[in-house]
Amino acid sequence: MALPTEILMQVDQVTLGYTAKAYQAVVSAHMSELRLMLVIYVAMFGIGVLQGMIPLTLQQVAKHILKALIIFQLATNWGTFTTFFYNVFTSGPDKLTSALLGGNAPTKQLEDVYVVGIEAAQNIFRKAGTFDIAQMLLALLVIIGTVLMVGVALFLLVFAKMGLAVLLSIAPIFLTFALWKSTQGLFQGWINYLVHYAMIPVITYAVLGLALQLIQAPVNEMKAAGENLTMATTTPYLLMGAITTLLCSQVLKIAAALGGGITLSAMGVFSNYVTRPSKFIATKAPVAAKQAAKAVSIVKSKMGK
Repeated sequence: MALPTEILMQVDQVTLGYTAKAYQAVVSAHMSELRLMLVIYVAMFGIGVLQGMIPLTLQQVAKHILKALIIFQLATNWGTFTTFFYNVFTSGPDKLTSALLGGNAPTKQLEDVYVVGIEAAQNIFRKAGTFDIAQMLLALLVIIGTVLMVGVALFLLVFAKMGLAVLLSIAPIFLTFALWKSTQGLFQGWINYLVHYAMIPVITYAVLGLALQLIQAPVNEMKAAGENLTMATTTPYLLMGAITTLLCSQVLKIAAALGGGITLSAMGVFSNYVTRPSKFIATKAPVAAKQAAKAVSIVKSKMGK
């Protein structure tokens, strides 16, 4: 097992433990509030039915009760959340990428490039001897090119995994925002960020899948050369490595574009959430004042009688 796979496996173990621990800590600390929100939602549904705002039909009852129960289960039960959220956003990208690569493990090609690059540098060092500065510099270039190419790809993958871990650990808070229309924008913004981070590994592996096919020919030449590596043999590898690194640097922009301008939309959600109460008061206050005045006049007339 090569170093890239070991790093990603270690990151997976750490992020899983962190997410599970943080999720359960949030639930334990706010279980009373979560239950209260469930009770308030059901109570508001009942009030809406009594006031005639919501029709009392089996469809409406099933819709609201099931919605409340499903959200509460996802927000408080780690097992359910793991099945329907954690695995979807953490394992889903790897499965999709594996399908795109014809069933191969997503890290297989990255491992091959890393192993070939490091072995090539070692062969050049062995051939260089003590005073062959040119060969030593060539070996150093191969190491730097390999580390940069693999390092940028690993950075993107680790960045996505850590971002998903942080977002999923605070899921109990944002899942409950899906109950009410006034806070559903915050829930949607959270989902958008999850999709954004989940797309980073997919795009990274897709770019690597194409780029590493192009670099396969230089890699095969380096394998065939063995210890007889020269600048002419390693230059195509270094050039393709530089191109792959530049392509990987565009992954975050592509993921953000696919997310539909997540930062701006999230800012709009928060702005709308902050201004919603004032808009509500501005539209409903005159109606409430008229109803209050009417009630006062009725009371006065009855007292006069």
